[in-house]
Order: sequence, then C-alpha cells, then structure tokens
Amino acid sequence: QEILSLMVGGNVETVFPPKERSQQSLLLSVHHLSLPGYLHDVSFDLYSGEILGLGGFVGSRRTELAEVLFGLHPDYGGEIRYDGRTLRFENPQQALAHGFAFVSEDRKQTGIFPHLTVLENVGLVSLRDYEKNLLISASEESRSVNDMIERFQVRCEGARQLISRLSGGNQQKCILARWMLTKPRLLILDEPTRGIDMGARIELYRWFDRLARDGYALLLISSDLLELEGLCDRIAVFREGRLVKILENEDVTREQVVRYAALG
Repeated sequence: QEILSLMVGGNVETVFPPKERSQQSLLLSVHHLSLPGYLHDVSFDLYSGEILGLGGFVGSRRTELAEVLFGLHPDYGGEIRYDGRTLRFENPQQALAHGFAFVSEDRKQTGIFPHLTVLENVGLVSLRDYEKNLLISASEESRSVNDMIERFQVRCEGARQLISRLSGGNQQKCILARWMLTKPRLLILDEPTRGIDMGARIELYRWFDRLARDGYALLLISSDLLELEGLCDRIAVFREGRLVKILENEDVTREQVVRYAALG
C-alpha cells in the first residue's frame, strides 16, 4: 500500500468538475477484440453521456485499441457494434462518417500542420461541408471555424495566424475544434492534456465534462492517474494488451489503476 501511494502521489484537487453525469444509451460494444501481437480478447461497453478512461502502463496497448476503433488497423478480430449495428471500419474515413473522432497522442507529429494557419488546421477535415459546385466556400468555412475558435476560447490573433505560433494548450483546442466540426458522437482522446499547462488543462477538463453532459461518449487514454480518477465515470485497466479490470463507482481511484495495471 505504501509503494502504491508513492507511485500515484497527491490528492484529487478541485481542478476537476463534479461528476454529475449519467449514462444514457449504449453506443459502442466491443466483443473479443484482438489484434495480432498487440490486443487480446478485449470486451467492453461505452455509453453516451459518459467518460470511460483507459488506464495502464507504457506497453499496455491502449493506443492500438484507439487506432483499431478509428479504422487504422483493419486486420483485427472480434466484433465492434455501434449504435446497435455491427460495423467494420477499413479506414479512418469510414469511422469519421459514422461519427467517430480521434485526437492522437502526438500533437506535434500527427495533430497539427505547423506550416498552416489556424483556419486551415481547424477546417481541414470538414472541407467537403463547404463545397458548392465543386468549389470551397471560403466564407462558410471561415464562419464555421471562427465560431469554433470562439466556442473553445482559442487564444490567437485570428484564424489567419500560423498554428505553430500558438501555445500547446491552444493548439490542442484547435484540434478538438477540428473534430467537433465533423459532428461526432464518440470522441477518442489519446493523452489530450500531455505537454500543456495547468490552466489549459482545467479548461479542457471542463470541456470534456460538458461534452459528456451533452450526450457525447468519450474514451479517454491518459497516463495521468489523477486525470483518470478526476474525470472518468469508469476506468478500463489494461496490461500487456489485455483488459484486466473495469473499475466503477468507489473503485475509480489511482491506487486501483496501479494495482491492476501492475498485478493484472
């Protein structure tokens, strides 16, 4: 117990919004999912209106699970049911079309396009929504992007500013704004607060809570144990590609995550 306490550190602070959410309808069911060399017989459910955390140590293969769900590994085994239907995504475009969004863990490498503007970064995935007679309506794109910039309170000099000039927290807000323009129902967030300051983290925590309250389903991968405990309604603990325990209610604690991640 003493070793566990040293590993998890600190107390849950008031930086997290109160968990006053309630599960709504079942949105995603994963049955016996496997990916050769990575994932083994993974099964869980995800409901609209909840934040389900994925906990575990480095090498637990949580990112690979996220990538399977977003169509990046079509060679998986098992069944994925979404909104009552069995689906099999061969690529991210299919996942996107069904309301999935994926914020990857490496913001600088796979999240932002540093040589493009805020406008171009945020509007990139939803360009087809602004297409008229084979042309992109720049005014509609600009209006939608600016609405998102305001909604997420992105601190920038304007939509024409290079995204590389923004702080890490504001870059992450732009990435979230990009995916929200696609009108998702399920958001997969892989280490969404890594490398950003506490002020920006608190803003994102409030946004994640608000999205869940509004009926979105959030799948949160985080190495920050305090974050998992403070934000998540349930936590699925992984160890070497296997889901070893789903923590609920009073068991949603850092100590329990460490215990099951270490011992299985």
